[in-house]
Amino acid sequence: MKDWVRLLELLPPPGLAIGDPQTQAVAPLKDLTNNLALLGGPIQDKQAALACLSALWLRFDHFDKAHSICQDLDTQDGSYWHGIAHRREGDFGNACYWFRRAGTHPVQAALSDGLKDIKEVLEGAQFSPTAFARMVERGGKESTMLEIQELEWRALFQDCMGRALGRAT
Repeated sequence: MKDWVRLLELLPPPGLAIGDPQTQAVAPLKDLTNNLALLGGPIQDKQAALACLSALWLRFDHFDKAHSICQDLDTQDGSYWHGIAHRREGDFGNACYWFRRAGTHPVQAALSDGLKDIKEVLEGAQFSPTAFARMVERGGKESTMLEIQELEWRALFQDCMGRALGRAT
């Protein structure tokens, strides 16, 4: 098992805000940064692989590193991860800008099904990362927001990972 995969399994979900950078993640994530094939095989879509890398740095609260990667990705994934980074940073207006720039991401349909009872994060019947950012900004039931964030993170990460490795998502 790869060191970074083990870290994902051992760490709790990230908080709604950026916390202290997790130092135990630095060495495995630097290895992954230097060799994207450590994601699990030959990279078929480098942009999707870099989106995964940004997501992982963010997962471990390394905002600056995650941000520098996603802001250079001129892709729907890059914009979505950029929005998540700014939402966790607490810059909700900037987060919403990046979510609008990302447009409707394919993972939103799957999230809509899983979150259909949480009206605050839906626009119509579709999950809205912008509506979720506004929910986090207003505050609310933290356990619910953490659950939504975890579902969103995993769905987007798995989608990016599948495309990075050339697997159907």
